[in-house]
Amino acid sequence: MTTAADYAAPIALKRGLVSAAQLEAAQQRIAAHTDLTTPAPDLLDLLVADAGLDRAALERAVAEEFGMPWVALGAREIAPDVRAALPRSFIVEHTAIPFAREQGTLLVALASLTLLAGCGPRNHQDLLDWMAEQGKGVAQWLAL
Repeated sequence: MTTAADYAAPIALKRGLVSAAQLEAAQQRIAAHTDLTTPAPDLLDLLVADAGLDRAALERAVAEEFGMPWVALGAREIAPDVRAALPRSFIVEHTAIPFAREQGTLLVALASLTLLAGCGPRNHQDLLDWMAEQGKGVAQWLAL
C-alpha cells in the first residue's frame, strides 16, 4: 500500500527539509519496530520529532510538486453556504473541505497529504466530476 510518506519523504529530501541521514535513521527506527501489539511509528511523525521537519514547509513543498495552491485552514471561519456546497458524505469520503468562494468558484481543500495515499489521486477526479455534474466551478487546494 502506498502511503503519504512514500510521496512526501522524497520531496522533503529533494527540497532539503531533511537529510539523507535523517531519513535513513527514521526508516531504521521503523524497521526495528518489533512490537506486534502496536503499530510501527509513522515516518513523517518521526521526521518531525527527531529531525525537526517543519510539517507546514513539507505541506507547501508537496503542494508545489503537485502544482496545487496550499492553505492553512486552522481557525479559518467558513461561511455556512460554503460548508453546505458539498454533501457531508462526499466531504467525509474524499476528505475534501470547501473553505471559500472566489468569483463563483468553490475553493476546496484536500486534507493534508491524504490525497497522496492509496487511492488519493482519485479524490481529484471524483471532486472534479461531481462539481461538473452540479454545473459548478471548483479549485482544489492542499490543506494543513
